[in-house]
Amino acid sequence: MGRATLSASDKDKIMTEGSSEDDKTPLTPLRVLYLALGFFFFGLGAVGAFLPVLPTTPFLLLASFFFTKGSPRFEKWFTSTKLYKDYLASYLKHRSMTRKRKFYLLGLATVMMVISMVLVPRIEVRIFLLTMIIFMHHYFVRYIKTISPEEEQALILQDKAELLLLEEKLALQEMYASESVPVESPTSSDDLTS
Repeated sequence: MGRATLSASDKDKIMTEGSSEDDKTPLTPLRVLYLALGFFFFGLGAVGAFLPVLPTTPFLLLASFFFTKGSPRFEKWFTSTKLYKDYLASYLKHRSMTRKRKFYLLGLATVMMVISMVLVPRIEVRIFLLTMIIFMHHYFVRYIKTISPEEEQALILQDKAELLLLEEKLALQEMYASESVPVESPTSSDDLTS
């Protein structure tokens, strides 16, 4: 399961490394809301990684959406987390899932949110959860392509092959970088005298 912890250096990077777009765009109340929702759903996704009754992927998809809208800096941070790489990277790369996986993820997330709606007496929270359920279903239907299990396996094999090629390329680059090219020194006495 993925672990979402930040070291002090990661926190410093997040606070100091911003893209030029992030520096030029003012922090509006809407962007603050997007970031708050991004962290909220990231937290739910992190909890879902450890609790089998709470789905991870739908919440991380929502976190990805809100971080993308909120800030390039936090989107970059989010995509570098282990949680993102373990649960979302391949989905977002190919924008596809099998029908079975879609039904499972949406069903589980919807059931958990409906249970929360029933247990929470506040109407504002119920409206918020209902809105999130609608948004989640809309996102899965509209933006995530449905593929067959065979297509999913082909994509997994393709990703593994790309990863192996990348690892091989990096290993070759490291090998060439670590090799030192010997400098030829003069060996004959004629070369020494001239």
